[in-house]
Amino acid sequence: MVKVAIVQGRLSTQVGDRYQFFPIHSWRNEFEKAGEMGFDGIEWIVSDFTNPILDSVCLEEIKTICKRTGVNVSSISLDVLMYHPTHTQAWEDLSWLFERISEAVIQLGIRRVSIPVEENSGINNPIDAQQVVLVLSKILNLVRGKIPLLSIETDLTPCNINHLFAKP
Repeated sequence: MVKVAIVQGRLSTQVGDRYQFFPIHSWRNEFEKAGEMGFDGIEWIVSDFTNPILDSVCLEEIKTICKRTGVNVSSISLDVLMYHPTHTQAWEDLSWLFERISEAVIQLGIRRVSIPVEENSGINNPIDAQQVVLVLSKILNLVRGKIPLLSIETDLTPCNINHLFAKP
């Protein structure tokens, strides 16, 4: 059976001038709408560090809503790192974020977490590239065994991706 998910926020009114942003006032209703429209899942958007999925009490509410509607959280997109790139963040903030995300992944049975390395968080020079690889390596070590699939969204070409992650 094919599973089909929708990105969070697509079933709500736009937040400010942000096309893709966590729908703070309507995220609960999106599960209802998604279920009515036949979606199996929602890709959860984390736009800032106050997102409900980062709170253990809210995780219980999210689980209840998923069970009631039959719509699961299929993946998490860490859009917060689009505005505050991994290679410019304090490790304390990143480790806190990924510890909370790991808990959500385990509690909700989420398979994939996506990290943006594009647009505002993209790689603009060799120093950025080196720092991004270093931080992603630290994140991988932190979440190993907790997050089944950690992916990056990037605007790099396939050749540049291979070069970025090539081992010397």
